[in-house]
Amino acid sequence: MIMRDSEIKTLFAKADEQVHVDEIRKQKTYYAMIEEMEKQRTPMMSTKNILLHQFWYMDKLFFAVYGVLICLGIIFIYSIAIYRIESKWDDYCMYGWSRYS
Repeated sequence: MIMRDSEIKTLFAKADEQVHVDEIRKQKTYYAMIEEMEKQRTPMMSTKNILLHQFWYMDKLFFAVYGVLICLGIIFIYSIAIYRIESKWDDYCMYGWSRYS
């Protein structure tokens, strides 16, 4: 036999009438439960804050390596331009391939 919600609520209400509950303890328990629920509640964050936190805590080694490689490439191209190696490699790097095709 399955009981409906209203029947279950009625049974609980009858049981509560038979038990004497101290109102002060009831209020303290109520406030303690509210406080505990507030601690467990997850605060809402905006999309901007979520992305900012993701960027802040992600592994940035890839970006550091990429930055170092770009700097080394710029130094390499600049050194070719300064020392004028006898090939046309610096021209290819500086002006692109379309000039010589």
